[in-house]
Amino acid sequence: MNVFFLEYFLLTVTCFVLMDQGKSSRSCGLRSFPCVLCQKRTKPGERRYVCGDAYNSFRKYLFKNFMIKVKETDVSCSRCRNKYYRSNQASSNTVSDDVVYQPPAKRAKQDLCSPKHISLPFQSVKGPSHSSCCICKRRGHKFVVVPSCIRNNVFIEKNVIVPAGSRCCPGHIDGDLLKDDAMKQISDLKSECQFNRTDIFNLLQQVRAIALKNQNKRIDFDSDSFISDADYYNLLGLSRGSFDDICSHITDIRNTKNRSLRTCIGL
Repeated sequence: MNVFFLEYFLLTVTCFVLMDQGKSSRSCGLRSFPCVLCQKRTKPGERRYVCGDAYNSFRKYLFKNFMIKVKETDVSCSRCRNKYYRSNQASSNTVSDDVVYQPPAKRAKQDLCSPKHISLPFQSVKGPSHSSCCICKRRGHKFVVVPSCIRNNVFIEKNVIVPAGSRCCPGHIDGDLLKDDAMKQISDLKSECQFNRTDIFNLLQQVRAIALKNQNKRIDFDSDSFISDADYYNLLGLSRGSFDDICSHITDIRNTKNRSLRTCIGL
């Protein structure tokens, strides 16, 4: 009886051992595809064989950091590969000690403008305003900024200051000039205008540039280079030859420093 019981016990233990070995062999077999790094079972969509040439750097990473020698049948999961890619990217972004650090360039300081405390008796347009036209006072939103050339022209012709940044209707502008009807609509002016030294300097520079540009366009009947034949006819209704003939017959007008004989006759 004891012998039978002992044989039955040994047979049962042997069966359990064989079953355990079968389970371990199935779990660690080739069909389970464990990750070479984390040893977790990989899914078909995320496993990659790491024995190819495309994974040379990954195999070096495994051997350098974890002392793992990759076999031909080893695979890796997407999680371990992503860890490797992130660590590789972080190491490439770090600045090495050999690189000389260059601080960012400092931004240039803006020129400080002095306060507008100089009051001059120049009439000026009220503004600037983004919601109304500085000429016809119409309210709206489709306005354009008045160019500096037009502001200078208004100052020269009407002695009116148009502040920088003022806006007007697009229909008031004709090229680089203000239309005649728009020039007549300028009203509701302030009696004084506030300036700083920068504004005064810019105004003088702009007026000087206009004077230099138009220095050859003044009326001078004493020089043949300033007025053309067409200008003679438009101003006097005579040709240059007829005007010279008239001047040759008039001798009782005296030439002075301020006005010559030809200028007197032309005016």
